[in-house]
Amino acid sequence: MAVRNDANGGQGSGAFATGRYRNLFVEAGHSRAETERKIAAAFRQLFHGDPGTEAVYFPAGANSNGPLAYICDVGHGDVRSEGMSYGMMIAVQLDKRAEFDALWNWARTWMYHGSPNHPSCGFFFLVHADERNAD
Repeated sequence: MAVRNDANGGQGSGAFATGRYRNLFVEAGHSRAETERKIAAAFRQLFHGDPGTEAVYFPAGANSNGPLAYICDVGHGDVRSEGMSYGMMIAVQLDKRAEFDALWNWARTWMYHGSPNHPSCGFFFLVHADERNAD
């Protein structure tokens, strides 16, 4: 893995270089336990809450690679690369492997164009959840 060096040739002094990650909630006076409870509650609501009023994560069946799920832009009724990437990052940060894998599988299945001849080669930024990959 490549490490970015700062102007002085060192590895910098940020969290990646030092391994010390700040918790701004704790620094603001909230306990670590309170912070972890609130984050867990937010995850449960957004990923596994009521699909009509709370959730943005939606299971969508399975294919030969396993479960599929997407993050819906509830304001527009579609799936966007930004929402999918935020969902995957949240899953990684909270060690939610099943949710990450389902999101990744959906993105690879419905948002990816592998052909170098396709005008949208790579990942397609917008997919209508009801149409899947509409070119």
